[in-house]
Parts: sequence; structure tokens; C-alpha cells
Amino acid sequence: MPGVADQSKRIAPEAAHKLDDGEAERERNREAQHARLRLFGPAMAEKKYTFIVHMSANKVQIKKAIEEVFGVKVEKVQTIRTMGKTKRMGVHVGKRADQKKAIITLAQDSKGIEFFEGMQ
Repeated sequence: MPGVADQSKRIAPEAAHKLDDGEAERERNREAQHARLRLFGPAMAEKKYTFIVHMSANKVQIKKAIEEVFGVKVEKVQTIRTMGKTKRMGVHVGKRADQKKAIITLAQDSKGIEFFEGMQ
């Protein structure tokens, strides 16, 4: 009975629409995640800037976010994961949050990031 096997694989149109909504929501979350950047400050070298980024952001997402937000051309992205320090207050032990830093190198033909112009 070939018709029975074919019907079990089919998805109702209402269910397919719900899957599309779920995929769209996941895509929006991924796009929003790469835009979560905090400005950390410029590095001393020319055309290099340091940002604190979301821990799960990868280099491609970071590059895309910097290019969109600041309108510059990114040549290279380097990332560093730093573990939070353990701090004590008497017998109470706590820990600072872990961080991920991204060192952004701009392309030679790109303009600098205007936000950092007066800081160097």
C-alpha cells in the first residue's frame, strides 16, 4: 500500500506554517544575537579596535555586526575568551562573569570608527 506511507510523511499545511514561523523566529534571534556588542575601547595600534561581545557570537557574526553598525570594512576578527576572576568576601565566594573580547582589524581602505576618534 504505497498511499499509506506517503500520507505519514506529509505535513498538514497548518503545521508547515508553524514550522516556518519557528524557523523565522530562530533566524531573528540569530540576527539579533550578533548585534549584541558592548564598546570596550580602542587598542593602541592603528585600525584596531576591541569590543566585548556575546559569549556565543562567532567571528562571522561579529564581523557582520561591526560592518552594519559602524559602516566600516572589517579585514580580520580575533577573539579571546577570558574567565571571570574568583572573588572572596570573608567566607563568601563569588565569581565575576566570563567575557569574550573581539579584536577587530579594519581594512586599509576603510575609514576609522568615529566613536573612538577622541580616545586615542
